[in-house]
Amino acid sequence: MKRSTSCSLLSVLSLVLLLHSAISQNAATDGVCGESKGCFGIPENCDPAATGGNGCTASSTWRYMEANETVSIQLRASTSTYIAIGFSKSGGMEDSDVYACTSDGAVVRSRNELGSRSNTPAAMFGVSEEDVVVADGVISCSFLRKISLPEGQDDSGNFFDLSAREYTALLAWSGSLDQGNIQRHQEREQSASPINFLEFSVVEAGSTGALAKLHGCLMLLAWIGFASIGITTARFFKKALPGEICGKQSWFSVHRSCMVMAFVLTIIAFIVIIIHVGGYLQPAGGRIRFTHAIIGTIVVALACLNVLMALVRPHPGMPRRNLFNWAHWGVGVTAHLLAGITVMLGTSNRPSQAPDVLLQSIPGFVFWLVIALTFFHLFSWLALTLIDIFKKTDSSNVTVHHHAGTDKTHASTNNLTSDEDTQKEPVVKLVIYGVYVAVVVGVVIAMVISVGIGSNE
Repeated sequence: MKRSTSCSLLSVLSLVLLLHSAISQNAATDGVCGESKGCFGIPENCDPAATGGNGCTASSTWRYMEANETVSIQLRASTSTYIAIGFSKSGGMEDSDVYACTSDGAVVRSRNELGSRSNTPAAMFGVSEEDVVVADGVISCSFLRKISLPEGQDDSGNFFDLSAREYTALLAWSGSLDQGNIQRHQEREQSASPINFLEFSVVEAGSTGALAKLHGCLMLLAWIGFASIGITTARFFKKALPGEICGKQSWFSVHRSCMVMAFVLTIIAFIVIIIHVGGYLQPAGGRIRFTHAIIGTIVVALACLNVLMALVRPHPGMPRRNLFNWAHWGVGVTAHLLAGITVMLGTSNRPSQAPDVLLQSIPGFVFWLVIALTFFHLFSWLALTLIDIFKKTDSSNVTVHHHAGTDKTHASTNNLTSDEDTQKEPVVKLVIYGVYVAVVVGVVIAMVISVGIGSNE
């Protein structure tokens, strides 16, 4: 009897645990991507079907409702303005039918014509049961969209028949609104290939995120890598680097090569990010984003200015040479300083900043590598400055000593050749230079690889 009662209790307990597990699982997810709904989430490997998006910055899910010939669409994003899904025939923004859930609590429709990247408001044909929730910096919504419209209901022909063909899926968010209509987005991703919205497919992102990563990698190489080495070489190693390269003094060849590379990479990176965002960031894109864009533009302008100054620099010994030297140095150092600040803004990726994070896939440690390298750079400059100060002090003592001797000795001291100056440069400066270059190159390579392959899993 006791054994039978115990078995009954165990059975009841097991049943309760199973029910609890089933309820918990059902509460934590709304279907399964690829089995009961189609999914497209950013970044990759997040779960759009899970409650709260499970790490998705932006996501969309859809389910074909055969009974009433509609597709049930859900959108969600960490944004303060809108999240939109588009069905594209062109594989990009052109020729696309777009549906957006806005912070005004509405679902709006727009059209991107073939040959145009601008949004044109469109009539809300074939959409019903709209539900928009705006809370805690997140916009989530759901609505039903007809697969197709009866002939003649949409005279413009802009309502795409989802059963007629496959479409590239577009996700856009964090743009601005104008009287309830969506304007240029700040973030966009698209499916790697056209998809069938009547199937439960799991969509992989295409190449739009790669452009933002490419921009970040190029700027890291340009300003944290080449510019740091080029400026440091010109500032401290005009006499310490022996010999010539391509008929020019070694320090000048290194400096010029590094700064040319920094300029070229900067221009390429600037063009890449303009293409990625489709223009220029607006304040509505977020304070950090907008600040990054403004300071970054100033850096590009200063880089261009310094190149122009270098092309028209006076020859050594001419009256305005000293003015050029100070201006060239000032503009270069200012650009380098602002570039460092811009890189810090670009690599800062803390959850508390969402949706104001520039690139979601940047691993958090990259920001701290930038901070650590900044302190290393400052420490190296301080050490090199102190070495130069001590060297000047020693030189002054030597000059005083020769003043007590003959005028001939004094004259020979003031006319030391550059070779003699090179020999008198402390060996420790070259050691610091070697360590500095090695550390900068190693850390920059690590950061570029991390940004290039990084993902938030």
